[in-house]
Amino acid sequence: MAAPDYPPPNNLLAGRNVVVTAAAGTGIGFAVARRCIEEGANVLVSDLHERRLGEAADNLEAETGRRPATFLCNVTVEEQVRGLVDAAVAELGHIDVWMNNAGLGGNAPIVEMTDEQWSVVLDVTLTGTFRCLRAVLPHMYERGEGAVVNNASVLGWRAQALQAHYAAAKAGVMALTRCAAIEAAEHNVRQRGVTEPRDAPVPRKGDPRRPTRGTRGTGGIRPCGRTVGDRDGHGDARVALHLLHDRRGRVGLQPAFVSNEVPSIRREGQKARSNASSTPRAGAA
Repeated sequence: MAAPDYPPPNNLLAGRNVVVTAAAGTGIGFAVARRCIEEGANVLVSDLHERRLGEAADNLEAETGRRPATFLCNVTVEEQVRGLVDAAVAELGHIDVWMNNAGLGGNAPIVEMTDEQWSVVLDVTLTGTFRCLRAVLPHMYERGEGAVVNNASVLGWRAQALQAHYAAAKAGVMALTRCAAIEAAEHNVRQRGVTEPRDAPVPRKGDPRRPTRGTRGTGGIRPCGRTVGDRDGHGDARVALHLLHDRRGRVGLQPAFVSNEVPSIRREGQKARSNASSTPRAGAA
């Protein structure tokens, strides 16, 4: 099954201010940034690599006619993450939408994996997402609105050899998103995670839809008979767009796994706050 035709823009993010992390290159971050610009958003893209970030901005301008703002950021460095939030507010005025896309993979058997290999993947993929949430959510809470999408992976659902560190990190992103969704609900901030469903079949070897090395788990998957991902990231960008804009209409994809718009999530948030307020504080009579 071929990927769906690239849909025309519908001005879904007109006037919105969007930040996309790890947006250099030709992957999901770049595709999300492009789609947001096409839908009328003001976009700031960040990445660790200065040259690639500049090239991404050049390419986005060439493809859309609008150049995004840029900011160098290593999500493993707290000062740079907070600097990214400050730069986005200074450049755009405020932040409506934040896309956490930074991630790092690799291949290693568990018995041969070093502490450094394990730690660097979790630091970028999971802790980097946490740092960004911790930095941007106070801004959204103060405004009383906002939307965040965290990029997860099908490996957060299921196992794959040589991917223990990446799978653990992405499963952590899913759990982090659920917890953040409960906390953010009372502030009218939407939290979403995007991944393929756990039963998404991986195309067989030789199938042109099969993900290439380095993209496996992020594209080329066909859940429920529909192509969600593709190698240039545009399928993932369409899913992310559906999660980011304010309309509630269904698109022809099978996207998110969690949202604090779901009543059960809101109820859990209310229950947690009620329990917290009724718990005696230390030293109280």
